[in-house]
Parts: sequence; C-alpha cells; structure tokens
Amino acid sequence: TLIGATIVAANYQNRVLPHTLVAGMVLGSQPLTQAEQMVDRRAIAIANNPITLIIDGDQQTFTAKQLGVKLDATKVNSQLADSSSWTSWLTPSYWRHFFATKTIGLTVSLSDSELASVVASEFKLSQTAQNASLTVSNNSLTIVPAVPGARINIAVLRTDLIADIITNTITPTITVPLLNPTPPTITTTDATATQTQIEQALHIVTLTANSKVFTIKPSDQYGF
Repeated sequence: TLIGATIVAANYQNRVLPHTLVAGMVLGSQPLTQAEQMVDRRAIAIANNPITLIIDGDQQTFTAKQLGVKLDATKVNSQLADSSSWTSWLTPSYWRHFFATKTIGLTVSLSDSELASVVASEFKLSQTAQNASLTVSNNSLTIVPAVPGARINIAVLRTDLIADIITNTITPTITVPLLNPTPPTITTTDATATQTQIEQALHIVTLTANSKVFTIKPSDQYGF
C-alpha cells in the first residue's frame, strides 16, 4: 500500500538501501554512519593486502599501498545514502532500484611513473641496456656479457592491478609482461669476436741470449 511503501522508504533515509555491495561487503540496511566506517576500514585493509608480482621468473610481494595505489572511500560513502525525494517513492522505477543489487566500487588512483619506479627498483631492472665489455682477469681477457634493457608493460600491469583490487581478489598474483627489450649497442657476440681478434694478434716472443731462453708473454707486454 501507499502508506506501507512510504514507511519503508522513510526508514531507509538514514540507512543503506537493500542489496548494496561495496568492495565485497554487503552493506544493505546498515545505518549510514556504521556503513561509512566499514567502507573506510575496508579501503585501508585493501591498501595493505599482499600482491605478488612475477617478472621473468623472479617474484616479489608488495602491498597495494607500496605500489602507489590510493583508495578513496569518499565517493562511495556519498553514494550510500538514498537521495530520492518522497515523490519518487510513488514511482515503480524507485522500487525497482530499491530492490535491485547495487554494486559500488572504491575509487582507485595510481601513478604510472611511481608504479614503474617501485617495480624497477625492487626487481633491479634497468631500461638502459648494458653493453658487453672486455676485462682482464687472472692474466687473461674475460667477457662481461651484455644485458638488454628491461621495459615493463606498465599499461597492462596497471589494468591487472586495479582489476584485482576492485574485484577484491585475495592475495593476487600478477605476471608482469615485458615489452621488447632495449638492445645493447655492443653485444656479447661483438665482444667475443673482439676477444678472438686480440688473442690471435698476440704472440709469445722467445729470446735466446747466452744460451738462455727468455719468454715474453702477452701479459708481460700488455699487462694482461
């Protein structure tokens, strides 16, 4: 009846509408003040949830907060209250909305540059490729291999990360894709070829004087 509908609607002026879900919590029929406190606590809990990232077989665990994720419950809390006027209680659309399942998501913000910096630092990734080089060790030439520059696909990581937070996945594990690596200017193959050329150009010098034989090795001549 009209009177019954009016009483029900009036009772929800300071309560969350039925069948309202926020970040995996059912808040329907809760007093607004209590529901807002629950949402605030939930946002803090999600920010501290562990998230495991895997890059090229290596894995590290972070909290969403450590990755620069910021959760804002303000917008959610503003949507919990029923802002309808008493005249809307007379319309069928109001009651369809009243009894429908209403899912409200937390506002998630994330800085791509901050995310990239944290991940690169913890995984010890460098976008700049390291060239191969030759060094002297134990009187012989040793190759220091080239290392391609690693570039994180931040766009994909950001999408997966926010999706896991919004869906409230418990301890999500995300495999972070890498873009095509930045190639080094001097490859390990280049360094190997140079090492071979140097070693082939160097010869052991043998001197004979007064029936004595003196051997001069490349290391004696060039310091390695």
